[in-house]
Amino acid sequence: SLHDALPICFKTYTGMSPAQWLRLRRLNGARRELLSSAGATVAEVAMNWSFWHLGRFSNSYRALFKELPSATLKRSL
Repeated sequence: SLHDALPICFKTYTGMSPAQWLRLRRLNGARRELLSSAGATVAEVAMNWSFWHLGRFSNSYRALFKELPSATLKRSL
């Protein structure tokens, strides 16, 4: 069925599942916001991108970008 085929086609095209792609998009959006934020906190940026568990956000962010979100935010100041 189309419902079953769509995730397979998506993964074939992108190399990741739709959920993985969306998480990567959200993490990259959060990074862009951290780099350009004046006065925002890490928590505010995380919530803007629908990351509700700050510890998980921080761990995922560090795994992808090799630094803590707070370090990215400090570089933007």
